Amino acid sequence: MGGHQVISPNNPDGSLRTPTWKYRNENARAVHDNAYYWPHYTPITGPRDDEFMLFSLSKVTGHAGSRLGWAIIKDRAVYEKMLMSVRLNSVTVSHEAQFRAAHILRSIREGYSKVKSVGLNSSPTEYAAQQLLFHYGHAKMKTRWEQMLKLFQASDRFLIEQNLEQNYCAV
Repeated sequence: MGGHQVISPNNPDGSLRTPTWKYRNENARAVHDNAYYWPHYTPITGPRDDEFMLFSLSKVTGHAGSRLGWAIIKDRAVYEKMLMSVRLNSVTVSHEAQFRAAHILRSIREGYSKVKSVGLNSSPTEYAAQQLLFHYGHAKMKTRWEQMLKLFQASDRFLIEQNLEQNYCAV
């Protein structure tokens, strides 16, 4: 079985991508790397329903040391092969990393379970106080981007030309 990787959203430009190649044979598959498919990196404009999807805790929360990810695989036979490969070729995830990941995910869920709706006009500090990870990440990234743009606009040596279509999370 041949395959290709689709990184969506693309790093660093954030564009949502779909496969653009023609399969060489009917058994070829696309693996969708969704490590950055989180609302503080890109608008979630629809549910993902790809055959093979990879996710990473290190990207969603910035806990790179946890080295914990997961896959959603629709094909049972491929799942069985991947499970065997992981068992044979890697050391299992430590209990400490599993505990940390569970605690992080629980904290995210609890933060959002306390609020009915949230706008996007608060500061990163306000979102952090409310434990709203995705809103905090979005506000922090926006603040950093605006600071970087000011630096480049003040320079006569560098130019950023980027026309991004404004989009919002719909799910």
